[in-house]
Amino acid sequence: MSTKTENMLTLEAIHSSAYTEVVRPRRAFFVSRYFLERWLPLLGTNAAWVVVCLRQLAYWNDRQDWWKGSYDALAGYVGLARATTFNALSADFVACFVTREGGARHGDVCEPNRYRVQMDDPLVPADARRLRELLTQYREDHPTLPAVDQAQGALQACLATERTTLLATEGPGQIDSPQSVQTVTQIVSDVFLKGVLIAAAEQHLIVEQCQALYQHLVVPGYAVRVSHYLRGQWARLLKPVGLWTLLYLRSKCYWKRETDEVRDRCTVSDLRMLAEVLGCHIRTVERALKRLAEQGFIHERQRRRTGQGRRKGLEVQFNVQMWDPVAADDWARYQELLAQEATGAGMTSSAAIEEELAGTKLNYEAGQSVTNLNDDVTKLNYGAEQTVTNLNDGVTKLNYGAEQTVTNLNGIKDYKESFEYPKIKDQKQKTPVPAPGKVGKAGRIAAAVALSDVLDVLRIV
Repeated sequence: MSTKTENMLTLEAIHSSAYTEVVRPRRAFFVSRYFLERWLPLLGTNAAWVVVCLRQLAYWNDRQDWWKGSYDALAGYVGLARATTFNALSADFVACFVTREGGARHGDVCEPNRYRVQMDDPLVPADARRLRELLTQYREDHPTLPAVDQAQGALQACLATERTTLLATEGPGQIDSPQSVQTVTQIVSDVFLKGVLIAAAEQHLIVEQCQALYQHLVVPGYAVRVSHYLRGQWARLLKPVGLWTLLYLRSKCYWKRETDEVRDRCTVSDLRMLAEVLGCHIRTVERALKRLAEQGFIHERQRRRTGQGRRKGLEVQFNVQMWDPVAADDWARYQELLAQEATGAGMTSSAAIEEELAGTKLNYEAGQSVTNLNDDVTKLNYGAEQTVTNLNDGVTKLNYGAEQTVTNLNGIKDYKESFEYPKIKDQKQKTPVPAPGKVGKAGRIAAAVALSDVLDVLRIV
């Protein structure tokens, strides 16, 4: 009988490349060009990055479209400070993507706040207004057609029109409030079918045409790839403005699958245009480009002035790195994996031989250090013995000098006593005897000899 464990299998991911093991380039998500070109100028770099990260948190393995966590965890995932993340959530037009629903209160307990995240890109208000104008113009040009036929004809005409003609020419900067954002189906219904009864089959056909028109306008498959490694390891260093600058430059490059051609070079006709796309000042763009160049993401090839007067601009040509470099935090692990990969391929590194030689040299130097230390100890012991011997000799000489000093002092005392006045019984008749200070020549010589002996003893000590 087979058991459940016999029918189970286990998969383990392995990598033959050190780079792919560290970076994991297959772990990625996509940002549509429509979001990059139309929504980014409205939201700003911080708010747009928060929206993209919220979308990733709301998507998990195709099985759940929700996420629960703390605000600190959200800020850590986004790569911004907690206060900056909150400010981004309250920015203009974020409500087009994120809707906040307050948690229910049960007495003193309040449930966590819930945020609903728009996973696809709605039309920017300017494009929605442009589409409404085109549909209204078609209805006015065909007043005799039934409403259903007008709607179907207008949708077919839009699908046959070039995409750039359908988008607003004034750019996404000319916008209405977030409440004016509508889907293509809502716009078609407002223009043609409000209060009109239509058959289910016709309704289904019109909705399908509306979906096709939305695909024609937004082109969801026309997207820029973003690796989770770029989001997780580089977001805090590059900041959102640097990330969006890199994504915009990469969107101008391509890999043509048919010819296997890779174009990693692009030209920005004017940095002011790039600043408008990012919704920030041109100096902020310059700082972001400098930071990207320092980290190896881009390389500036050429820069030249264009135009004159107010039309004067700055054209810059870049080489863009289409893959993500290894971050500093992973560099040590990356080097270790490179060494393992080389060893597994049978390579012999000179570094390994040098390391072995260095180890041998280190052991020899350690042995030499021990030998030198023993010699030092022997010298120290000999020096200590010599010091003790010298001290003993010094003590012996000191004792001898002390004995000589005592002998000499006794001789001086005896000499002194020999020159005292003799005792005379008759006090009236005294024979003058020379005072001690007025001794004769022989006495002075004897005293000098005794004093010289004392000084010699003191020198010996």
